[in-house]
This record gives sequence, C-alpha cells and structure tokens, in this order.
Amino acid sequence: MYLHAIGVIVYVTRNGGEVRMLDFFLILGSSYLFYTWGVRNMFKAKLFKREIYDWFAYAFFMIVGLTISLSVSITAILPLQPNGSVWEKSVIPTLLAIAIGEILYARNARLAMRMLNRGESEENDGQ
Repeated sequence: MYLHAIGVIVYVTRNGGEVRMLDFFLILGSSYLFYTWGVRNMFKAKLFKREIYDWFAYAFFMIVGLTISLSVSITAILPLQPNGSVWEKSVIPTLLAIAIGEILYARNARLAMRMLNRGESEENDGQ
C-alpha cells in the first residue's frame, strides 16, 4: 500500500514501513512546532524590540533546518553515497541545515517587518 503525504511517497509494509511513516510524522510535527515558535519569537522581537526574542527565533529556525537536513540526509543523501567519505557525510547535512535555517530566518524577518510596517501605515492613514 502506498501513502502519499506532502510530495513524499512512503511504502508501508508490516515489517518496517510504519516506523518510517512514524519518523516522517515526528519530523514533520517537530519542524512545524519549532517553526511556529520561531515565528512567534520573531514577532515578539519586532514588537518589543528585544534581542533575546530575536536570538530565540534564530535558534528555532536553525533547529528546523537541522531537523529537515538530518532527515533528508539520512533518507536520501546517505543511501545514494554509501561509500562516501566522512567529510561528505558530515559537510553536506551541515551546510544544508545552515542554509535552510538562514533562509527561514531571513524570509520570516522580511515578512514580519512587512506586516508590522503595514499595520503602522494603516494607523497613520486613519489619523
């Protein structure tokens, strides 16, 4: 039986497929949880002008990048290069984690500033 979830096809068998599907949902759930915490702290940082919230947002987005990159590297990259060097097996997931975390942080920082600036401009137009 094939299950299709968010562009990933997982083959479910009686012996080990359920475990892979459970891992997929745990990765998806933890990524969603840390992403929402990152967005929440991003908005707190922009609203209250506190650096600690910005630092927490950055850390949460990096955790999301780490979670996604480790799952992608374990399920896709490492099986394709079983005889790859340790350097390749450690550098690729690390660079992927940093890239995903930085992209999420920059994207959400722009969106938060745009939303907060839109709210301020609407307040100024109403006066």
